[in-house]
Amino acid sequence: MWGEQPHSKCSSFLIFAFLKEAEIVLGADSKCAPKGEAENEEFNCGNITGVSYPFWGSDRPLGCGHLDLKLSCHDGIATIEIKGVNYRVLSFNKGAQTLRIARQDYLKGICSPLLVNTTLDPKLFDYAAAHQYVTFFYGCPSPAVSVMPQKFSCSISGIPLEDGYYIAGPQPQGPGACNVSVFVPVLVTSLVEEIVSLNLDQLIEGVIGKGFEVRLNVDSRACSECLESEGVCGYDLGLNQTTCYCKDQIQASKTCTSPTGDVETAQESSPPGTHHNVMFYFIPLGIS
Repeated sequence: MWGEQPHSKCSSFLIFAFLKEAEIVLGADSKCAPKGEAENEEFNCGNITGVSYPFWGSDRPLGCGHLDLKLSCHDGIATIEIKGVNYRVLSFNKGAQTLRIARQDYLKGICSPLLVNTTLDPKLFDYAAAHQYVTFFYGCPSPAVSVMPQKFSCSISGIPLEDGYYIAGPQPQGPGACNVSVFVPVLVTSLVEEIVSLNLDQLIEGVIGKGFEVRLNVDSRACSECLESEGVCGYDLGLNQTTCYCKDQIQASKTCTSPTGDVETAQESSPPGTHHNVMFYFIPLGIS
């Protein structure tokens, strides 16, 4: 007869604890409350105020917005992460559903950036205004830099050469003879010739610091119908779609009332915060 392995009880306990933690994280805290309750408060941070669906973050639970549209607030500065890059939110136009954003790393200077290009998630954002690009080249050999008027020097870990330069134009550029290049969109507020004539401080403050505009690419029709029925827009994390939270109603729905006065519930909708795709990894503990 096989005896119980010494570590089996410990493993079972750890798995149980992990599952309970996942239930807590993805359960009640992911709900978005109906109108008038504290859990659906708008996001407010510094000059960015009155932000609601499809965003979440701060006092707004996860279920109040799209998973990848989380807003954060630190010292009165609102930020959003897009494809691994943090951006400062400079303004938000609720009616037009547009944001003006600027890369946080480049607001601190050009010598400590994330060495990744500025790209958007096309499922969530489109460019909302005419833009061009400033491309920074790092780790360039002397011949490539010597003919460039916009030179700089940066000591960056992992890049053997310190010389670099930047250019502006309608299209981003690859690294060429340099180790790496990073392109940053900017608004078309100045001629390219004017941009490249600026010194680095003027470039960061006057061009990159003004950011660029993006438009939300999220289904607004479904949210409009929800609002018209006196509901609160949220996001069903399991079905990956807009949903509607209604007063005195446990199950999420398309709208709070149908034309006949009945609650119109989506056929596939799940109770808020209970339908999530979660992947668990169980690693042998090797406890003896």
